[in-house]
Amino acid sequence: MKKYFYLLPLVWNIIFPLAGVFFFNWSIGDIFFLFFFELLILGGATVIKIFFSLSNSGLAKRLGTFFRFLLIYPCLFLFILILTGHFFDGGGNQMFVTLDKKTIYILLAGYGVNLITSFFANGKFRQTTPGETEKETYYHMLAIFIALFVLLWPLSKIMSFTEVNFALATALILVKNGIDYFISYRKKY
Repeated sequence: MKKYFYLLPLVWNIIFPLAGVFFFNWSIGDIFFLFFFELLILGGATVIKIFFSLSNSGLAKRLGTFFRFLLIYPCLFLFILILTGHFFDGGGNQMFVTLDKKTIYILLAGYGVNLITSFFANGKFRQTTPGETEKETYYHMLAIFIALFVLLWPLSKIMSFTEVNFALATALILVKNGIDYFISYRKKY
């Protein structure tokens, strides 16, 4: 039962956006914004994890890791964002964002619960070092980059733009959250 409790935030972070795409007609712009938002959350969660990691880390080590992260992460963030934006070229009038504040708050709550269950509640913060946390984030970014090429690039080439909203949005949500699962949750079981 405890195993499934930790998976609930991950399932929510998959179902909520997919419901937005399939039932609430979120546009491609909404999904692109959501992807941008999730990458920002990933960076913010990493900073929190760096400073709350208790294993063999003094303040100097945490600050060093934090400043190194501040130099590297924005470059990776922009590179992946530009690459993802390339797949959404041609969006034209579908690139508008319709998400309201309530939706953003619901998403933030899901990410907050995910951070609490995947890092604090299971005691991972006592076992990991700031460097391991930073490295895990880079693995996450690399996996997203590879997934963009392996999955999204072929889809964007074989589908018409009318089909792209569902195909790319679904692929992006599943790829990003699938990577979350394999990087964060697989270590616990």
